[in-house]
Amino acid sequence: MRTPRLCPTLLLAAMALAAWAGRPGSAQDSAPTVYVVFFNSPGCEGCAAGERTVNEAVKGLPYVKLVRLNTEDRRNLEVFQVLADRAGLDPSGLLVSPSIFVDTDYLDVRNNSPAQVRRLVNKYRGIGTGRFWEITDAERANAQTANLERFKRFSLPAVFLAGLVDGVNPCAFATVLFLLSYLAWLGRSRWDILLAGLFFAFGIFAPYYLIGAGLLHFSRELTALPVLRHWLFEIVAGAAALLAILSFLDAKKASLGRTSQMILKLPGGLQARIHDTIKDSTRLGMIGGALLAGVACSLLEAACTGQVYLPTLVYVAGVTTLRSKAFAYLLLYNLAFILPIVAISVLAYAGLSSKTLGKFVEKRVPAVKTALGIVFLMLAALLHFTA
Repeated sequence: MRTPRLCPTLLLAAMALAAWAGRPGSAQDSAPTVYVVFFNSPGCEGCAAGERTVNEAVKGLPYVKLVRLNTEDRRNLEVFQVLADRAGLDPSGLLVSPSIFVDTDYLDVRNNSPAQVRRLVNKYRGIGTGRFWEITDAERANAQTANLERFKRFSLPAVFLAGLVDGVNPCAFATVLFLLSYLAWLGRSRWDILLAGLFFAFGIFAPYYLIGAGLLHFSRELTALPVLRHWLFEIVAGAAALLAILSFLDAKKASLGRTSQMILKLPGGLQARIHDTIKDSTRLGMIGGALLAGVACSLLEAACTGQVYLPTLVYVAGVTTLRSKAFAYLLLYNLAFILPIVAISVLAYAGLSSKTLGKFVEKRVPAVKTALGIVFLMLAALLHFTA
């Protein structure tokens, strides 16, 4: 019996199929996809270098697909939050941009080499990752709640503290003490002095809040632009750091009894103008005059008290999760700002003389200036790291 022979055409086809199956890279082409999610932000420090690192790491790996997520989009920040939670990590302690997630593994690519990124990617070679960045609506809602609550826990006391320390600023304190002493000199009753102090506080509060609302709106418009946001935050952070240094120097001078040599204070001419304004206003009627004096003094003192106000406004405007609540935080700041004025008015009603209150405040100028320096440092750090 004759042995069958293969057709030359079929033999050539079989040889070609075998050669294709054995060629380098065919196994990689059919391997499960490994997705690398790269979080970046245009203009952020280290993002361009981080992207080069990631691109070099995945170059020549056909089973890898790179997914870029821009963290300027709030929804992508929520994805980052969810991925960090899945990995058992605290999102607030991680660098967002530039960084990568590969399934449940996180890597800050700003300080890592392409070889390190490639090692992480190859951990999933042959098993793949799936489309792990596609989070559910429930996960997104949880991320939004967690972000808001985390921010509230930190920002509420920070904003309140900034307003309170600004309110005990010697600039504001000296003015209300002069008002109360002047009313006492005119022979007004303690009840009249209390009412005048409260209306004076409201007279300061209303324009101060309105000025802040306008500045807050303007700041929000600027912080919506990434490049302007970055430079605005850094410039204001630098100014806050400088004010911190000057406040500490003033604290040192005040501790040595040289309060007249302090740097951050109202000029003598402006102080005299404020006193004249209070005298002229109170002659128009106690309540109306106190209210008018408060309005006028809030504008005249803005150069001094605005040193804390402006950095706080820029910070509030620039934090994405706070935008819907920004004006409520502005209200909180201003209520904290007038709280010391209300307290002094109540103490005057209780029988403490403005002279006694003045001595009490004067002894604590070094502590107040030190507190102002700490607040400025806090604002500088918040602004710098938020930028």
